Amino acid sequence: MELRLLRSGTLRLLVSIAGVVLYGSPVPVNAEIQATGAENPQILKSGQDSTDDESLNQTQNAERLLRLEEALRSDTERLVQLQQELEQRVEMFDDLTSRKQSLEQDLEEKKKEFGRRKAAGESVDESAFAVEVEKLEQRHALIMKQSENTFQGAKTLQIQIKALEEKIGKDQKAIKQLTGVLPDAPDKQPGAVESVETRGEAAETPPDSPLPGILPGMPGKPATPQEEAVETAPETAQQIEARQDAEKTAIQARQAEQAVVDFLERKAALEEQIELERDMLGKARETRDNLDQGLRKLRDALQQEISTGASQADLQATQNDLQNLEGIMLKTRQEIDERRR
Repeated sequence: MELRLLRSGTLRLLVSIAGVVLYGSPVPVNAEIQATGAENPQILKSGQDSTDDESLNQTQNAERLLRLEEALRSDTERLVQLQQELEQRVEMFDDLTSRKQSLEQDLEEKKKEFGRRKAAGESVDESAFAVEVEKLEQRHALIMKQSENTFQGAKTLQIQIKALEEKIGKDQKAIKQLTGVLPDAPDKQPGAVESVETRGEAAETPPDSPLPGILPGMPGKPATPQEEAVETAPETAQQIEARQDAEKTAIQARQAEQAVVDFLERKAALEEQIELERDMLGKARETRDNLDQGLRKLRDALQQEISTGASQADLQATQNDLQNLEGIMLKTRQEIDERRR
């Protein structure tokens, strides 16, 4: 018995001396036991739980970061494609506008020429004139319809581009927050309107009062020994475990909430893009039908001109219009095939 006491006293003395050498003050009694966690095994468990929680959080953030980066890459490629399509639409619209104005000028000159010749008493073939005017008007109507479809398609592309740019901006901000470039968004946005209850509670407390019910300049109520004991009392093993469980549950809840928000945002953005793609597909099909009708009329007009011995200039003009529409038809069919994939 005396030997065990001697060994225990010697060990405590050595630990105390080591504390003086290393830290300038003796190590408290049982410090060697507390340092190893032998007296309170919960300390070791709490450290392990904190490490596991941090590792889980980092893993989930890494998975979310990978998803955002993949979506950002895909959306950026799609954005470039949409911008190129918009440029092509604008060029096509400008070309159709130029051709429309040229046809309007030809039609106006043809009518003026007919009026001058008839006013001068010259012999005018009114039936031939009516055929020429009808042909010009048909071409004009076809180009007008095509121009309208092109314009509406360009507007839809602009909407797609804007929606995709907004989504890319949100994903870029989320990536910066995950990588630490930007701080996390605060729970309460600056400038948010306070509720009536919050304003009422704030009004009940004087601005200069440190605590409700205490007038400025008055000393606060001194803390009782029991309150000081509560404030300075260390956490027990059960309290540590309960706090860590609550923190872990809160982290998991925030991550689950963020996952739901991410999913809903991606779903809404995808549904919007799908709806816009359907709109573009519908316009492309309408353009195809309109071009089919125009091509049939132009082919019939060309055959009629050949059979009636029309001038070479008229034949060439009709052939040029036919080639232009066939080129637009080819691009339209390609667009339909791509959007149906």
